[in-house]
Amino acid sequence: MARIFLLLLAFPLLIPTTTFAQSEKCYDVDELIDDGEYEAALIQINACILQYPDTPLYYSCRGEAYLHTGNAELALLDYNHAIALAGSVPDYYYDRGLAYLFLRRFEESIPDFTKALGIDRTHRHQVKENHGPKAEK
Repeated sequence: MARIFLLLLAFPLLIPTTTFAQSEKCYDVDELIDDGEYEAALIQINACILQYPDTPLYYSCRGEAYLHTGNAELALLDYNHAIALAGSVPDYYYDRGLAYLFLRRFEESIPDFTKALGIDRTHRHQVKENHGPKAEK
């Protein structure tokens, strides 16, 4: 019985996840982005990525900061990396679709928006209204 209990305690350690502390750091970055402090957000998120390089949430946060600073190519690279690490997280596909829109690569955005909707139908309003920074015309 004690062995099963120890195994149950150790099991979460065997699965790579984002810890609460890691999520809190990214939340702080989100606040910086919301306040328009993009450079400060990038500095903080780069430090987080150095410490936790396999955390897809950090790449997604950095991608958002890059989009706000007009670096859609760098955002696209980060969203690709987040997707490679996490798989089917609808937000990452949606955000990558936005990066494609910023780059005027419209045809490439459609599969990502479709994938986000296929994973989570709550993204329907986001795809329709296209919230977030405005793409250049």
